[in-house]
Amino acid sequence: ILCFTELFFRLIMNEKPSYEYLQSRVTELESLEEKHSHIKKVIVATKNINKLITHITDKQIFITKVCEILTESLGYYNAWIALVNKEQTNAYMTASSGLSKEFCEIEQMTMNGAFPEKMQRVLKEKKLIAIENPEAECLDCPLAKKYFNRSGLSHPLEFNGELFGVLSVSVPRQYYNDNDEQTLFSELSNDIAYGLHKLHNDGMLHRFTK
Repeated sequence: ILCFTELFFRLIMNEKPSYEYLQSRVTELESLEEKHSHIKKVIVATKNINKLITHITDKQIFITKVCEILTESLGYYNAWIALVNKEQTNAYMTASSGLSKEFCEIEQMTMNGAFPEKMQRVLKEKKLIAIENPEAECLDCPLAKKYFNRSGLSHPLEFNGELFGVLSVSVPRQYYNDNDEQTLFSELSNDIAYGLHKLHNDGMLHRFTK
């Protein structure tokens, strides 16, 4: 809106916009359109994940489907989840999508309790961590090279004070520090955590009534 207002006043003042000015405005509009398209894909993925919560009864299937949805929508380049025990000493279940053999290495690491530094921070601080350049900032993570020219977001999967694990995704670098992007990712992570909470409670109820 501002750029069109500025253009309008230039025209009524008989000030012809330069080619560079017009090109910069076109670039701004294209960037805004790209962002809206990306946000829309994330919202679609969130809705599909919420549908999972109502009918999936197996935890492994749930987190695997979640990762698949996050990448199938093209909202994220890759996604992985590590669920940890109550003592946070090791992971006991993992899932991923958009990754290949590199994930086997980090899966083995986390199962053995060797969490990458950024994952440790997420578990300790219990808040979103945005990583601009994982290749340079996550040297202890086998997945770092999969983030070439991309950024990373990691968020705790926590509901009502119960910490289930960590969700990590790869995002276009221009969005990693964007407020809308981070807000949506936090909401998405909270929805997944609720799903894990529901699965846990449903499992406990089933064992109790069996």
